[in-house]
Amino acid sequence: MGRKAGKSNHHRSFHTYHEKRMMDYGTKKVRLGKDSQIPFGYCYLSLQPAKEPVVSPSGHVYSKPVICEYMLEKIKELKKQRKAYDAQENAKSQAESMRKTEVDGKEVKAFLAIQDDPTNSNSTSNDGFKKTEDEISRSNKRRAREIFDGDTREKKRRALERVSYWLPSAAPDAGPEKIKKPPKRPPSPITGAPLRMKHLTPATLSFDPEDKNVIICPVSKKRITSQQCVLIKTTGHVILKSVFDKIKKDDEKLSCPVTGESIRESDVLSLVRAGSSFAASGKVMAEKWRPGIG
Repeated sequence: MGRKAGKSNHHRSFHTYHEKRMMDYGTKKVRLGKDSQIPFGYCYLSLQPAKEPVVSPSGHVYSKPVICEYMLEKIKELKKQRKAYDAQENAKSQAESMRKTEVDGKEVKAFLAIQDDPTNSNSTSNDGFKKTEDEISRSNKRRAREIFDGDTREKKRRALERVSYWLPSAAPDAGPEKIKKPPKRPPSPITGAPLRMKHLTPATLSFDPEDKNVIICPVSKKRITSQQCVLIKTTGHVILKSVFDKIKKDDEKLSCPVTGESIRESDVLSLVRAGSSFAASGKVMAEKWRPGIG
């Protein structure tokens, strides 16, 4: 006996969960482990331990030689883009000026043709009656329209070809790619916000005396892995946020816990946390949509 209609795969108008799994269909999720995320104190460009670390306003750590090289390359690219953009704008303004001159020339041509028209100077019509001002005005408009129609007939034909996209001979041309106006400043490698060299703040990372590869908090001497940290801009020291908040709560006057210098709220910058496989450290799930085949 054959299978019942209700048991057939083609019976439903939608895919079941089992069918989606067989087709490898839908949103795919993968949990990112610790090895897939950048550790604390690493440069976000070279993905290596930061040398002469500097911090951007967004809280990302970079190696100073690497970020300087990146900024120089982006500045050169922006100069080339500005040069191309200026050339495009100059060509556009010249074309607009030529079009305006052409229109003005057509108006002058139409005016002169009307003035030279022998029927315009004759104030009497064919039946011997005197022409009225409305008849003379209509005659002048008709004459000007004939001149303009003769000049624009070719443009109308080309416009008709452009909309007739189904004809091979009338296929539209994409033309040159329009250049967008480049930004004034190079973008940040991570956030894309405008970035300047003076926006980078030098940072001082404290290392464990017994292991130079382990970064520690200079106040609590705890190892920094994926905890939230803050940077004191005026002194450059990187401290655990939990330790800084405790000291800030106990002290009446805001000061750097390492040097004792007076600071302001604007001098404290939160750093981007290092990743781990735990959900509390940030986004640890990567998602990708995979459409069905067919």
